[in-house]
Amino acid sequence: MATVSGTAITGDGRATIEKTISVVESDIFTSITEDMLESVFELEKCTNWVKENDFQRICLQFPDEYLTHSPKIVEYMSAITGKRYYILADSTYGSCCVDEKTAQHVPNSDSIIHFGPSCLTTTSGRIPVLYVFTRPPVNQQNLEKVFVDNVAVDEKVLILYDVIYEYAVDALYNKISTSHPFAKKSTLIVPSTSKDNQDVSPNVILKHNRIIPCETTEELESFNVFYVGQRALPNLMLCMPTNTFKVYDPALTSKQSVSTQMSAINKLIRKRSYYIEKVKDATSVGILVGTLVVQNYLSVIDRLKQILKKVGKKYYIVSIGEINPCKLGNFMDIECFVFVGCPEVVNYYIGDESKGQFFQPILTPYDIELAFCEGANEAWGQEYVIDWSFLVAKGEPIVNKVEEDVSLITGGMRSAVINSESDNNEDSGAGVINWRGLTKQDELMNDPNVVYQGRSGIASSYSDEPPVKST
Repeated sequence: MATVSGTAITGDGRATIEKTISVVESDIFTSITEDMLESVFELEKCTNWVKENDFQRICLQFPDEYLTHSPKIVEYMSAITGKRYYILADSTYGSCCVDEKTAQHVPNSDSIIHFGPSCLTTTSGRIPVLYVFTRPPVNQQNLEKVFVDNVAVDEKVLILYDVIYEYAVDALYNKISTSHPFAKKSTLIVPSTSKDNQDVSPNVILKHNRIIPCETTEELESFNVFYVGQRALPNLMLCMPTNTFKVYDPALTSKQSVSTQMSAINKLIRKRSYYIEKVKDATSVGILVGTLVVQNYLSVIDRLKQILKKVGKKYYIVSIGEINPCKLGNFMDIECFVFVGCPEVVNYYIGDESKGQFFQPILTPYDIELAFCEGANEAWGQEYVIDWSFLVAKGEPIVNKVEEDVSLITGGMRSAVINSESDNNEDSGAGVINWRGLTKQDELMNDPNVVYQGRSGIASSYSDEPPVKST
């Protein structure tokens, strides 16, 4: 039995030795064999795209679960097209986002094929991208059986899904559309770098780049949701707080049944309320760059800078690639971070998965709007907005003119200096500190051609140091 005395923790280690780790059984990815690669990864579609556009140096981006198949895929596509292919792994921010940054390290790369799960966020369009969601093997009969067993024939149900199960859900819907006449299925808006973007009817509802065939919010609230997968589930539950979700994940081979879940938005809102008070108390805020490709991310960063400047907060622009607690822990002067990234990556950092890992609170751009801007509370209590793209369309931020307030955390008075002229004067309002990493500084390199002899020896006794006398 471990005991706690002051700050010391002692024990005989039995708890650690006897600790068991639960492993989720899933063979949906590991069961892919070599003869299945062409169909799972839609390689004919990929090679046709390369040949039709005459691409020469193509980057293939894979998530971790597909990396073992990447050499065979490169071998197959090279033999068909005769082009050069490069494997992108260990994505800069998240595997769901197109990794243009890593692709730029490939000289003269002219295209990217993105395999696997996608957050469906619109990219910057700097490089052509082909999205291949892949078709992992799904027990189609079991999927249909689970649906029929858990959804009544007269039930109003909306079918949502992770992008990798699009093909399986299409087959499911074709099978049950006659027996379940009140069932509806969402469709995906696939980002495109071409001019032929998908037209969206005004008589539908959009949720995280999914077209939902309902004309009004009231109609949507009357449906239960049958969700296939897990990845995008948290975001959809937050933006559909009144709907009941029946969830089935084909990857969980140990649990071939559905789980009924209600939105956890109330719990999230309580947590975000606390963080909003924290950012009001903070004197310095870090704007954490979590994407370099999502459309309008620079506009959102500029909007955050305007808001923070007007309320007298020092801010820092922090871009450190993949985020972890150790990296953020180096910025001890920053009291709160605002994460600008795709919705699926954002959800991890504000969700329970990252609970207790980070030293500073991580907020979203919407949290900043709620803390300091007028009209941001319109969706409060109805849905929590993770996708910040709507902020760009709102125009200039209107900051609440509150001169002093009482902190709900410390109980003390806090003042908020609102500077209406800060947009026109960089030196007014909050102090801004910019820094970069190791860069070439001409004033410190008068003659870069000169090579200087360094010290030799070992750290305890360099050659130019007097010998240490033994005592």
